[in-house]
Amino acid sequence: MFDEACGLNPVDHRTAAVGHPDCSRPRIPGLDALDENLVTGRDPGNRTLSSRTSGAPHPMSPTPTLVVVAHPDRDASRVTAHLAEAVRDLAHVTVHDIVAAYPDGRIDVPREQQLLRDHDVIVWQFPWHWYAAPGVLKSWIDQVLTFGFAYGSDGIALREKTLQIVTSTGGPAASYTSEGFNLFTMTELMAPFRATARLTGMHLADPLVLHGARTVSDEDLALHAKHYRELLSS
Repeated sequence: MFDEACGLNPVDHRTAAVGHPDCSRPRIPGLDALDENLVTGRDPGNRTLSSRTSGAPHPMSPTPTLVVVAHPDRDASRVTAHLAEAVRDLAHVTVHDIVAAYPDGRIDVPREQQLLRDHDVIVWQFPWHWYAAPGVLKSWIDQVLTFGFAYGSDGIALREKTLQIVTSTGGPAASYTSEGFNLFTMTELMAPFRATARLTGMHLADPLVLHGARTVSDEDLALHAKHYRELLSS
């Protein structure tokens, strides 16, 4: 089963310039449009929250933005497809569905790397699978973010860009706590993204997460999509 929504706890979004021993980077000034306590749906006994953690916000002015959509079965997806369509018509946004682009899984690495060079904000939009990104996005990362391009002494192509995580899980926020069903917080589970941003020299913006996607109403999904559009428009 695909998992499309989740709980979120504040994440430390500090990233580091590659090669700098102090591993520090200033926070990005920006958006205050989203409230981490916004209710967008309900599961029995639990509030379902749409949240953006407090921390490094998204840049204030619209910049060239690449939305990498990664869903193993997007045609069967309600949330991922709806969110992608919500931002597709923005003039500065390129929506790039990697499953549709590469149905056989054979990724055109030079093409993908050029897309990354051409955009200043990189969005990874995906459903939360097994406490991480789905395999299609992991495979894309493994093949595209190569040594000499994304990291290493000459791998500076992504440095100073912004990485924005947009995800969803089926479970409610309450399940992502040390006392909840999953035992781990989203702060802990998103550590690989913080490490990736640090290694590549990208700023990690506050993740945008939809909780309880399996039960979210059409009205609340539309509201979440509106916040997503505002986030990428700011």
